[in-house]
Amino acid sequence: ASTPQRTRAPSAATAVPNELVKFGLSPSDKVLESFTCAFYPKRGILTHGRMFISQHFAAFAGWDGTRVLLPLLNINTIEKMNSLSIVPNALLISMVNKDKEVRDPKEKEEYFFGSFLNRDMCHSLLTRMSEVEKHLFEVHGDETTFHFLKDKIFGVQSR
Repeated sequence: ASTPQRTRAPSAATAVPNELVKFGLSPSDKVLESFTCAFYPKRGILTHGRMFISQHFAAFAGWDGTRVLLPLLNINTIEKMNSLSIVPNALLISMVNKDKEVRDPKEKEEYFFGSFLNRDMCHSLLTRMSEVEKHLFEVHGDETTFHFLKDKIFGVQSR
């Protein structure tokens, strides 16, 4: 008697490249992990979707078509937060805006994501990958090495 073969669901690394193409990213930018979560815009209502963490970006694809693209190199801080003041399932990502010389603290570029089932795992991966990108930039900080940052729309993209 033969043993039945088990089939595995596709992993995030193999199932997601088509999602990244919507952001204008290269299909070769490998997705390391993805997380179901919600994006809370500064104005409007929250959008459920999925955050994909690749080698160079955190990309959120909302089920309603909302997209948010954040280069890991430009992440300033990642704070663990609470939704509804008590539920520990959110992250606040603050970005460094390299285009502005004088930054007004009131104009901070921040992105709030909640409804994570595993917020701590996402926080850990984002933190590690952001640190790796910053170290690589210190070592190879020329335009040719970081060519993937050119001609991209960062932040919230139109639907």
